[in-house]
Amino acid sequence: MLHVRGDGCTMDDGSPVSDSVAAQIAPDAFLRALIHDAAGNPVDASPRRRVPTDRQKRVVKERDRHCVDCGSTALLEYDHVPPYELSGQTVTSELQLRCAPCHRRRHRSDAA
Repeated sequence: MLHVRGDGCTMDDGSPVSDSVAAQIAPDAFLRALIHDAAGNPVDASPRRRVPTDRQKRVVKERDRHCVDCGSTALLEYDHVPPYELSGQTVTSELQLRCAPCHRRRHRSDAA
């Protein structure tokens, strides 16, 4: 995945990509737009379903970029905060990126 922003282009892992390379691959690429507000935050989407949509996942990944607990970029999962069972909705403002170990740890401590 290639991110094209006003401050430059990067791969999903943060590796920089030159504007010329992005321009070369754009004509043959599958493009998806992620809209940001004036403060640079991804715009929320809020369908009522348990599993986040692809768009919601992109918004949360753009916002958090790594595990909110330990900073890892591996094995990332989308966690509902508060739990889906309480809110009954899946909105980006209630989703956080957590790596699998931190996600499991959080839910074990919630159950205790």
